Amino acid sequence: MDEIKNTQDPFVSAMGASSSSSSTVPAEEQKSTNVSKVEYAVDSSAETVVHTVAEVLKWIGLIGGTLSAIIGICLLGEYGTLGVILIGSGIVSALSGIISWAFLRLLVNISRNLFRIYDLLKKIDKGE
Repeated sequence: MDEIKNTQDPFVSAMGASSSSSSTVPAEEQKSTNVSKVEYAVDSSAETVVHTVAEVLKWIGLIGGTLSAIIGICLLGEYGTLGVILIGSGIVSALSGIISWAFLRLLVNISRNLFRIYDLLKKIDKGE
């Protein structure tokens, strides 16, 4: 059983394995490594750019989709087919803006989590 404790993957211990599982890091060190503020090993300006692009895409999609749908509703009486096309394109535009925003936010969150894992593993290797 001690061999299992000594050969446990440091990734599992860095992610804060539960106290019931075998862990090579003492409980006091696990509490100290669960820091909410992360100091990145590299510059995180790329995350900021992607986050900003995600927000811009979301709002452009929502505003453009809403305007297109409203114009389509207004034109529905006079030009039936054109109104339906505008309503459909408005809905697609709004949905694509939301989906793009969600995907880019997912990428930012994955990047931040990878930096957190890297920092925790680095702290464990140093013995802090």
